[in-house]
Formats: sequence, structure tokens, C-alpha cells
Amino acid sequence: MGRILTPTPSFQTGFARCAGECLYPMLWDRLIAWWDPGVGPTGDTLLNFSPYGTILDAALNASPTWEVSELGWLLHLNGTTQYATVADRDLISFGRTTYDLPFSASMWVSLDSPTTQQRFFGKGTEWLLTTNASSEIGLYCYDNGTAVHIRAVSAANWNTLTGGAGNWAHLGASYDGSGSETGLALYVNGTAISVNAAESPPYVAMHNNGADLLLGDWSVSGGLDGLVGPAGLWGRVLVPQEFRLLADVPHAPLVMED
Repeated sequence: MGRILTPTPSFQTGFARCAGECLYPMLWDRLIAWWDPGVGPTGDTLLNFSPYGTILDAALNASPTWEVSELGWLLHLNGTTQYATVADRDLISFGRTTYDLPFSASMWVSLDSPTTQQRFFGKGTEWLLTTNASSEIGLYCYDNGTAVHIRAVSAANWNTLTGGAGNWAHLGASYDGSGSETGLALYVNGTAISVNAAESPPYVAMHNNGADLLLGDWSVSGGLDGLVGPAGLWGRVLVPQEFRLLADVPHAPLVMED
């Protein structure tokens, strides 16, 4: 299956770019990227199905294994050398040095080693969605280095929230761009979870330091050991109902067709 999007945004043409936009139009609102291995093996590239197309395709490092499960085709990463890289662009940077922009991220994952640190999304010293040494989920926004930041860290660990190794979980995160830790939120399987939010001051805003966006890794350290399904990135805060929809319909906003 190839890309099924029309090249012109639907707000100009009046036509949907794919069947998924007809069914789930809200999920196409400010959709930046939708990486979906469910379309089947595509070599060393994880295709982007958002309107931005090939410029946000992700290059696969060290040939991850393509596998099939109840979610369809997936990528199996080894936690060390295997991950996906999206070249740096302003589209995937949400810091403007003196102010931030809102964003949301989501990813389907099944971890093989949830007791070790797992990196879901990492963009250098700008932002990171990860687990920490205690297996708690955290969203971090950094101000020109990791020392100064705002963070939201789950009150419970991965095993408590998801059932542990081998269980599928939908992970969601959002930041409202306010510059405050109170604007950070985390979701597991479509439900907002309790977090401990804090600032390591004095946080002002993220900086675009030119780092690539990594799926399943972080340029500073670490990786993801397990299966990765559909993942998305939006230039706005998704509301709880949208995170619930993404958890209930794994391949929304893209509709899978034979």
C-alpha cells in the first residue's frame, strides 16, 4: 500500500485526503506527522502519512524487524542500535527561544524490558517522552540544555499502568505551550493519568538546537526495546476524547485498506 493522500490540503479542495479524514476529521486538525508501520514493510523507511508527506518520512537505523501482531505490521526495535530518524525541521520543533508552541504526541508500544529506561520520542535537548530509571513515564521540555526544564512524570510506573512486559499500550502526551509544568499532560490507553509536575528553573522556552527527532531513541542516551505501532505528532493539544479515539482505533487517522 502506498500513500493515499492528495497533494493539496483538503481545506482548499473540499475533498478528504483519505478515508480516515472522512471518518476522523478532528485528528487531521494540525496533524504534523503520522508514522504507521501497519501499511506493511517499506524497507528502511517508516512512511509519514500526514499532508507533509515525504519530508517527514523516518529513516530506519540498523534494519529493525518488521513483525505482524493483532495491530497489523509493526516494527521491533532492539533498544540499542535500532530506531527511526526524522530530519530536523521547524515543523517538529516547538520551541522559539522566548516562547513555546503547543504540541501532542502519541505512540502504540509493547515493551520487552519495561524496567529499563525506554525512549519513545526524543528531540535532542528540546523535548523528550520517556520512562525514567523508576519506569515512570515522563514528558520533559528543555530550555537550551537538560538542566533547566519543565516535566510531568507519572505517579505510577509502567508495569502498574500497562500490566508490564509484552502488553500493548497507547501512550499520549501533550503540552499547551504555556511555559509552565501545569501545561503538561500524559495519557495511557486513552485515559489521563496522575502526574507529578515540576520545574527546574528558570524555564522560559525550548530552543531548536537542530537535533533530529528520534522515534525509539534519544540522541543523549537510551533506546526502546520492544514493538512500535502507529505514532503521531500534532501542532496543538489533543483533547481527552481524541486520545481515547486513538487508543480505541489504532490506525486512526489513517484507515487501513487492502
